[in-house]
Amino acid sequence: MHFSQVLLGKIEAFAHQRTVRRALELHRRGEVRPDGLEASKMCTRLDIQWRARDVHPWDRDLSQARRARLFLDQSVADTEAAVRRLFAGLPHVDRIDVSVLGPGDAVLITGTVQRSSLAESEGFISPRMRLQELGLTCHIFDSESILSIHRKAS
Repeated sequence: MHFSQVLLGKIEAFAHQRTVRRALELHRRGEVRPDGLEASKMCTRLDIQWRARDVHPWDRDLSQARRARLFLDQSVADTEAAVRRLFAGLPHVDRIDVSVLGPGDAVLITGTVQRSSLAESEGFISPRMRLQELGLTCHIFDSESILSIHRKAS
Protein backbone atom coordinates (compact mmCIF):
# COMPACT_ATOMS: atom_id res chain seq x y z
CA MET A 1 0.00 0.00 0.00
CA HIS A 2 1.29 3.45 -0.87
CA PHE A 3 2.10 6.00 1.79
CA SER A 4 -0.61 8.30 0.46
CA GLN A 5 -3.25 5.56 0.80
CA VAL A 6 -2.20 4.86 4.38
CA LEU A 7 -2.28 8.57 5.19
CA LEU A 8 -5.68 8.99 3.54
CA GLY A 9 -7.00 5.99 5.52
CA LYS A 10 -5.82 7.52 8.80
CA ILE A 11 -7.45 10.83 7.91
CA GLU A 12 -10.74 9.06 7.10
CA ALA A 13 -10.62 7.13 10.39
CA PHE A 14 -9.94 10.35 12.29
CA ALA A 15 -12.83 12.10 10.50
CA HIS A 16 -15.15 9.20 11.37
CA GLN A 17 -14.18 9.34 15.05
CA ARG A 18 -14.57 13.12 15.04
CA THR A 19 -18.09 12.78 13.62
CA VAL A 20 -19.03 10.42 16.44
CA ARG A 21 -17.48 12.67 19.09
CA ARG A 22 -19.36 15.68 17.72
CA ALA A 23 -22.64 13.79 17.78
CA LEU A 24 -22.08 13.14 21.48
CA GLU A 25 -21.33 16.79 22.26
CA LEU A 26 -24.73 17.76 23.58
CA HIS A 27 -23.97 21.47 23.93
CA ARG A 28 -24.12 21.70 20.15
CA ARG A 29 -27.90 21.14 20.47
CA GLY A 30 -28.28 24.45 22.21
CA GLU A 31 -27.76 23.26 25.75
CA VAL A 32 -26.07 25.62 28.16
CA ARG A 33 -23.88 22.98 29.78
CA PRO A 34 -20.51 22.56 28.05
CA ASP A 35 -20.20 18.88 28.86
CA GLY A 36 -21.45 16.04 26.72
CA LEU A 37 -21.40 12.31 26.42
CA GLU A 38 -18.08 10.50 26.19
CA ALA A 39 -17.89 7.26 24.26
CA SER A 40 -16.29 4.52 26.32
CA LYS A 41 -16.39 2.02 23.47
CA MET A 42 -16.97 2.31 19.75
CA CYS A 43 -17.07 -0.34 17.03
CA THR A 44 -17.95 0.22 13.42
CA ARG A 45 -19.22 -2.92 11.73
CA LEU A 46 -19.72 -3.91 8.11
CA ASP A 47 -22.10 -6.74 7.24
CA ILE A 48 -21.38 -8.04 3.74
CA GLN A 49 -22.42 -10.98 1.62
CA TRP A 50 -21.23 -11.93 -1.85
CA ARG A 51 -21.50 -14.77 -4.30
CA ALA A 52 -18.32 -16.76 -5.01
CA ARG A 53 -16.89 -16.52 -8.53
CA ASP A 54 -17.04 -19.53 -10.81
CA VAL A 55 -13.76 -20.98 -12.07
CA HIS A 56 -12.04 -19.30 -14.99
CA PRO A 57 -13.56 -20.14 -18.39
CA TRP A 58 -10.28 -21.76 -19.43
CA ASP A 59 -10.69 -24.28 -16.60
CA ARG A 60 -14.26 -25.27 -17.45
CA ASP A 61 -13.07 -28.20 -19.60
CA LEU A 62 -11.41 -29.88 -16.61
CA SER A 63 -13.06 -32.77 -14.80
CA GLN A 64 -15.88 -31.86 -12.40
CA ALA A 65 -13.79 -32.93 -9.40
CA ARG A 66 -10.85 -30.75 -10.48
CA ARG A 67 -13.14 -27.75 -11.17
CA ALA A 68 -14.77 -28.19 -7.78
CA ARG A 69 -11.36 -28.21 -6.06
CA LEU A 70 -10.31 -25.07 -7.99
CA PHE A 71 -13.62 -23.40 -7.08
CA LEU A 72 -13.12 -24.09 -3.39
CA ASP A 73 -9.48 -22.95 -3.38
CA GLN A 74 -10.40 -19.82 -5.33
CA SER A 75 -13.28 -19.02 -2.96
CA VAL A 76 -10.97 -19.22 0.06
CA ALA A 77 -8.30 -17.07 -1.60
CA ASP A 78 -10.87 -14.53 -2.84
CA THR A 79 -12.41 -14.25 0.62
CA GLU A 80 -9.11 -13.60 2.34
CA ALA A 81 -8.13 -11.00 -0.28
CA ALA A 82 -11.52 -9.27 -0.10
CA VAL A 83 -11.47 -9.05 3.70
CA ARG A 84 -7.96 -7.60 3.74
CA ARG A 85 -8.87 -5.08 1.04
CA LEU A 86 -12.06 -4.09 2.85
CA PHE A 87 -10.12 -3.34 6.02
CA ALA A 88 -7.47 -1.45 4.05
CA GLY A 89 -10.08 0.60 2.20
CA LEU A 90 -12.35 1.21 5.18
CA PRO A 91 -10.03 2.25 8.03
CA HIS A 92 -12.93 3.19 10.32
CA VAL A 93 -14.40 -0.35 10.18
CA ASP A 94 -13.37 -2.50 13.16
CA ARG A 95 -15.35 -5.64 12.40
CA ILE A 96 -16.69 -7.34 9.27
CA ASP A 97 -19.43 -9.97 9.25
CA VAL A 98 -18.87 -12.08 6.12
CA SER A 99 -21.09 -14.53 4.27
CA VAL A 100 -19.96 -16.11 0.99
CA LEU A 101 -22.58 -17.90 -1.09
CA GLY A 102 -21.98 -20.55 -3.69
CA PRO A 103 -24.20 -22.20 -6.30
CA GLY A 104 -27.83 -22.47 -5.27
CA ASP A 105 -27.27 -20.04 -2.37
CA ALA A 106 -25.25 -22.67 -0.47
CA VAL A 107 -23.28 -21.01 2.33
CA LEU A 108 -19.58 -21.59 1.72
CA ILE A 109 -17.86 -19.32 4.23
CA THR A 110 -19.21 -17.30 7.18
CA GLY A 111 -17.93 -15.53 10.22
CA THR A 112 -16.86 -12.29 11.85
CA VAL A 113 -13.42 -10.81 11.32
CA GLN A 114 -11.96 -8.35 13.81
CA ARG A 115 -9.37 -5.89 12.48
CA SER A 116 -7.00 -7.01 15.25
CA SER A 117 -6.98 -10.58 13.90
CA LEU A 118 -5.40 -9.58 10.56
CA ALA A 119 -1.83 -9.57 11.82
CA GLU A 120 -2.30 -12.77 13.83
CA SER A 121 -3.36 -14.78 10.77
CA GLU A 122 -0.37 -13.92 8.57
CA GLY A 123 1.89 -16.62 10.03
CA PHE A 124 -0.20 -19.51 8.73
CA ILE A 125 0.73 -21.11 5.43
CA SER A 126 -2.58 -22.84 4.75
CA PRO A 127 -5.20 -20.45 3.31
CA ARG A 128 -7.98 -22.20 5.24
CA MET A 129 -6.06 -21.88 8.50
CA ARG A 130 -5.59 -18.17 7.80
CA LEU A 131 -9.35 -17.83 7.32
CA GLN A 132 -9.97 -19.74 10.53
CA GLU A 133 -7.58 -17.48 12.42
CA LEU A 134 -9.41 -14.48 10.99
CA GLY A 135 -12.65 -15.83 12.45
CA LEU A 136 -14.17 -17.36 9.32
CA THR A 137 -15.51 -20.89 8.92
CA CYS A 138 -15.46 -22.89 5.69
CA HIS A 139 -18.66 -24.93 5.53
CA ILE A 140 -17.53 -26.89 2.47
CA PHE A 141 -14.51 -29.08 3.01
CA ASP A 142 -14.06 -31.18 -0.11
CA SER A 143 -14.73 -31.28 -3.82
CA GLU A 144 -17.53 -33.87 -3.39
CA SER A 145 -19.51 -31.35 -1.34
CA ILE A 146 -19.05 -28.74 -4.06
CA LEU A 147 -20.09 -31.24 -6.73
CA SER A 148 -23.29 -32.05 -4.87
CA ILE A 149 -24.07 -28.32 -4.49
CA HIS A 150 -23.50 -27.78 -8.23
CA ARG A 151 -25.85 -30.68 -9.03
CA LYS A 152 -28.59 -29.27 -6.77
CA ALA A 153 -28.20 -25.78 -8.25
CA SER A 154 -28.47 -27.05 -11.84
